[in-house]
Amino acid sequence: MAVWSDVNLLELSPTMRLDAEYYQPAFLENMIFLQRHCGFPVEQFGDALLSISGGATPLGADYPEDGVPFLRVQNIMQGYLSLDDVVYISPEMHLTQLKRSQLQPGDVLLTITGVSYGKAAFVPPNLGPANINQHSVRMEFKKYLRPEYVAMFLNCRFGKLQSDMKITGVTRPALDYGEISTFLIPVLPDALQLEVVELCEASQRQRARSLELYTEAESLLLNALGLSNLDTEHAIAYERNFREVAHGDRFDAAYFSPRAQRALEVMGRSGKTLGDVAPLAKRQFKPRSGEEFRYIEIGDLSGDGRAESSLLRGEEAPSRAQWIVRPHDVITSTVRPIRRLSALIEPEQDDFVCSSGFAVLQPRDVEPELLLVYLRAPIVCEILDLHTTATMYPAIATDVLLNIPFSAPDANVTAQIINKVRSSRHAHYEAQLLLESAKRHVEALIEGSA
Repeated sequence: MAVWSDVNLLELSPTMRLDAEYYQPAFLENMIFLQRHCGFPVEQFGDALLSISGGATPLGADYPEDGVPFLRVQNIMQGYLSLDDVVYISPEMHLTQLKRSQLQPGDVLLTITGVSYGKAAFVPPNLGPANINQHSVRMEFKKYLRPEYVAMFLNCRFGKLQSDMKITGVTRPALDYGEISTFLIPVLPDALQLEVVELCEASQRQRARSLELYTEAESLLLNALGLSNLDTEHAIAYERNFREVAHGDRFDAAYFSPRAQRALEVMGRSGKTLGDVAPLAKRQFKPRSGEEFRYIEIGDLSGDGRAESSLLRGEEAPSRAQWIVRPHDVITSTVRPIRRLSALIEPEQDDFVCSSGFAVLQPRDVEPELLLVYLRAPIVCEILDLHTTATMYPAIATDVLLNIPFSAPDANVTAQIINKVRSSRHAHYEAQLLLESAKRHVEALIEGSA
């Protein structure tokens, strides 16, 4: 069905946009509502902003193991910041080269490039020193706009339609500063903004509880298996004989370190492998033009083993959209496994599609919650990382992954782990519901239906 808009010369965008996509009916209706029918004063971002700036990619490909958190697009979620898979920059770079993009409590962050543009979050008071790269912007607003309200406005329908409207570029879509400054936002009374703040704060508490419970589950597993304290006395050098080298079919020193060998010994006590308890699932996905599907990519995984997703049409399917997932599957990234990117598929995610960068495992002789914690345990991820090949794009082959040793604790400890993981996931679910409530509440307030 054809859709069109008639726009005369006087109605052209102040930035003189001439592309038809800019004038889609839904976009125009959204702007007309905010300009003419909203029951609150409306301002442009340009009038409400105190500052706006973005970061840059540090020189050199390597990030230090610690330092100042350097947030990328995958760390900026809808309504909150995730430090999963975070990388770091040196304090010197943070203070000098990237001074303009230093984050402060109360800043609002907005992703501005790629398929993940238009996600907004606010910087909480407990984050500490942090910075962003060039794919996001930090915005400081005047005091009458609370950052929680601005972030949830950008994530709600009235804000997201503006991001979709004002995006530019084809091969690399982006929101530029000039277009962002033309965004419209209703200035709600502070008492109404505080209602949104309270929902966001309640969500943060639930998310913190979720991470706490998951950390407890991980500690239970590592302690029960004897993997919690594998640090051996530092040795300048160590020796292995030819038989050990030949048996391992490896020649790299890291693989034969006392720590790695001790971990492999502990993990292999049961005589089982990952493939024994959770074989590989290969349900091939074939996109169809005009049909929508939910897609899980590497950046959609969270720190408590959950997977977010994006809604795509068949014609938009990336070439890596390959595997269909089912409830209770566990997906784990085969690329850079040191990043601990594994997730448990929920019942409501049945028939979702994940990237070819994941191995999809079907737990059979292991509870999926236990397998999830095992695959995300830091020492297990170290062992997986030792089995990767290539340098620029290190990945572990699926047949090698399935041959990694697997051990489980006794039934009592396993039950405790499962209970904590389930409680963690419930807390996360509550946190997401609260954020969704905050977003819907913003919409209802603006529409006058709250």
